[in-house]
Amino acid sequence: MRLSKEKKSISVYILCMDEDIEIQTQWTVDETLKRKPRTSLVFIKHHTQCVGCYLQKFCRISDVAEIYHLNLDEFLKKLNDVGTKKQE
Repeated sequence: MRLSKEKKSISVYILCMDEDIEIQTQWTVDETLKRKPRTSLVFIKHHTQCVGCYLQKFCRISDVAEIYHLNLDEFLKKLNDVGTKKQE
């Protein structure tokens, strides 16, 4: 199937993956995964079902901690430390 540029507009998402950004509790899971894709490992390690969930656009990090009975400060620290030397 060929798409004509005149007939179809194609949205292109450019993900800005900045490892120096501090994840905030009000960020959604979707926003977190887009900005720091390696955080998916933290969600999986904590046995959440967030990665791939259709609600990831709406659930905030604080919601995840509450739903899965995680300590918010520790969970947030692990999300921020993923992929850095602090993690090791």
